[in-house]
Amino acid sequence: MKKLVLLATALIAALSMNAQITVGEQVVSGTIGLINNVYGSYYDSKFPPITVSYEYGLLENAWEVDGLSIGVGGVLAYTGAKDTWEHYDGSKYGYKYSSIIIAAKGYAHYDVMSLLEMPVENLDTYAALTLGYNIGTSKQWGDWYSGTGSAAAAAGLVYGFQIGARYWFSDNLAANLELGYGLATINLGVCYRF
Repeated sequence: MKKLVLLATALIAALSMNAQITVGEQVVSGTIGLINNVYGSYYDSKFPPITVSYEYGLLENAWEVDGLSIGVGGVLAYTGAKDTWEHYDGSKYGYKYSSIIIAAKGYAHYDVMSLLEMPVENLDTYAALTLGYNIGTSKQWGDWYSGTGSAAAAAGLVYGFQIGARYWFSDNLAANLELGYGLATINLGVCYRF
């Protein structure tokens, strides 16, 4: 009986390890952010961060650590916000803001659940770092009484760090959850592996 339990545990751990990214494997993810870190609570309305990312499996058993996989890729994201003010006569005006983010992203995959001796089949856990560029714009809207509108653009470096998990429902399709600092505090989405 003891051998059967050990065999079952080893099989579950092996299946869980297969959820980690392998060399040459590619994953495309689409997520929506639930807590916008780019535009805070000051704004009247916000468009949640929408992100599309790509990952390529680069290394397995990296730095001779069994089960540590490394992936690299890119991120393209969009988010926006709107300010609204009101004149004494009730007419409204304000600014619309938008941000397009282009970034590189590095992933370190490791089966944390097996490390905690609680393996979960088809679960891929990882940590990620993001470094990129934010292209931001703003534009006036409404009745400014000046007769002219104005727009502005700005750009700058952005960074983020996340911990995440992908649960693979099939060989190619997964649900994705990321927590951390970046465009959003919480990201939920789906992944496609090929």
